[in-house]
Amino acid sequence: MSNPTIGIIGGGQLGSMLSSAAKSLNIKTVIISDNKDAPGQFFADDFIFCKYDDDLKIEELISKIDKGNIGEVIFALSTTMEGDTTNFYLFKRLKEKSIKISSIARGIAIGDELEYTDEVTLGTAISSRLPYSDNIKTH
Repeated sequence: MSNPTIGIIGGGQLGSMLSSAAKSLNIKTVIISDNKDAPGQFFADDFIFCKYDDDLKIEELISKIDKGNIGEVIFALSTTMEGDTTNFYLFKRLKEKSIKISSIARGIAIGDELEYTDEVTLGTAISSRLPYSDNIKTH
């Protein structure tokens, strides 16, 4: 794919920031959001407004995937029960496609105080940990 395109589920702050970062890397984005006023629409190359269970609009995304126009879908919804449920529903719809499906990282932000971190966030940070050597660059 000469001009890669990423599908982003969620047009809020996270989706906006992902789309903006992708643009600086010459990567096009399609944002799907259930908020017609989502800020992500101002950063994305294409914006689809729909409820996440709107089969016709999700088929629009799937059609773009089937045509080879989208190579990856990133879930960028809030880390709430509703966001996780929506991610799971959409994952089930997309898992048979030949694309990469990922979600934004979760865990403890650099500089956060551990005493203010909840158990779920700590658990996610532990289960998603990376080797320290992946975090440093050696020359």
